[in-house]
Amino acid sequence: MSLPAPLARSFPIALGTAGFGTAVPTDLAYQLLDHYVAAGGNHLDTAHDYASWVPGGVGASEKTIGEWLRRSGARQQVILATKIGCTRGGVKHISRVDFQRELALSLERLGVPSVDVLWLHRDDPAVPVDDILQWVHELRREGKFMHAGASNWSSARLDEANRRAQELGVPGFIASQCGWNLAALSPNAFDTGDARFVDATDEAWHQRTQFPLVAWEAQAGGFFSGRYAADRKPTTARGNVVVAHYANAANWSRLAACQAIARARGVTANQVALAWLRQQSFPVIAIIGPGNLEQLQDSLPAAKLTLDVAEVERLRAAS
Repeated sequence: MSLPAPLARSFPIALGTAGFGTAVPTDLAYQLLDHYVAAGGNHLDTAHDYASWVPGGVGASEKTIGEWLRRSGARQQVILATKIGCTRGGVKHISRVDFQRELALSLERLGVPSVDVLWLHRDDPAVPVDDILQWVHELRREGKFMHAGASNWSSARLDEANRRAQELGVPGFIASQCGWNLAALSPNAFDTGDARFVDATDEAWHQRTQFPLVAWEAQAGGFFSGRYAADRKPTTARGNVVVAHYANAANWSRLAACQAIARARGVTANQVALAWLRQQSFPVIAIIGPGNLEQLQDSLPAAKLTLDVAEVERLRAAS
């Protein structure tokens, strides 16, 4: 399965914007957006719920992107994607009313009448997929988005949803968005709640169906950046989080293999890790979340880096 519209025209690396307007100051966010588009990037990923964990931060990402779109006039150049239906305070916001209210707010913040891709940010297995498909289709018929995707859904629910969409005669989901990267998340590293990382069952399903994946956490929090080593303790709070999530024997082996390939190629290990994601047996678009211009500049060359089959398999087998 090839990438469906509009993802077929997507740059191989999407720009994640969760911290724009909060952790990433507005002026810096504009610089990152300008640089990303100037380098050929065209896929912006945001969400209604981004920065809700920061006091006063709800909507900051979408507002920042909206103002940048107004200033730059770049709306037609980019694939604009946002998400609705997240979980806050343990409460799932997955209903017709939630979808209508959140998308209306998102479009207002973004300053646009519609988005290219509308992701459902979370799933609630207690809600029948028929209901969810109907609520989404109502918004589609109102012209508020072009295509729908499912974020943090299991492959089993995705399979059910797309089968039922075909039977009901309504458009199904065009892609899945889950956490995935070259590193293996340490068992019980943290409570992921209803945020979903691709597991072996999901990966096998993607391989079998060729259903596209848009991968968040594509850089494993910077694990392949060169800042981490088995014999070196992190010096920042963020570093401690990354180590807690990814510091395990399998990943130290993968990091070493990544660094060896990077040295031979004259590139960075981070670029190799991103290139590995792009060269799976099913379509994958990687989402990056740079906090500064240097990080963005280091990541973008991965869009053109092609590993050979032996290198891809070497990285997969390194653990």
